[in-house]
Amino acid sequence: AKHVIPESYDGHNVTSFNASSFRFSNTEVLYFGKNIKKVIGSFSYANSLKSIYFDGTVNDFVNIEFEDYDANPLYYADNFYVKNNDKYEKVEEITIPETVTRIKERQYACFKDLTKVYMSKNTSIAYDAFYGCDKLRSVYFNGTKEEYMTKVGRTVISSTNSNIDIYVFENGSWTILKY
Repeated sequence: AKHVIPESYDGHNVTSFNASSFRFSNTEVLYFGKNIKKVIGSFSYANSLKSIYFDGTVNDFVNIEFEDYDANPLYYADNFYVKNNDKYEKVEEITIPETVTRIKERQYACFKDLTKVYMSKNTSIAYDAFYGCDKLRSVYFNGTKEEYMTKVGRTVISSTNSNIDIYVFENGSWTILKY
């Protein structure tokens, strides 16, 4: 089954919903709009959930306030798509905006198809920021090795898996970081 949480209802923006509505349901695909700012309840036991389609950007999605970790549908769905130029695209790589100075704990949790992250030298990362991103293989940090070790250190690797290549930008080119 497919369910859509509308952008608006009866002339009012829909800004939140209760994930518990989908517990034990046969919902396989869930669409929801960029106006969503908060999700309460839990998707637990939403074992049929396969795909999430979000009408905003990745950055809009990670700024949604999830009441608890299992209010995030990505803990259950295998596929995550965002709308780009009126077309949905699977999220496989992301660029953290330069305006983001701190990635919070589990902010990008369970982006299951995420393979590559680009981030500025101004960004620090909390432990478990990329929890459940098992396909993450490359992180590009637009700063030096020293800046990377100060801002990020081993948090990306320790909170996901050890098969991640970290690249820093030194001497005008990308260089793999050796610990």
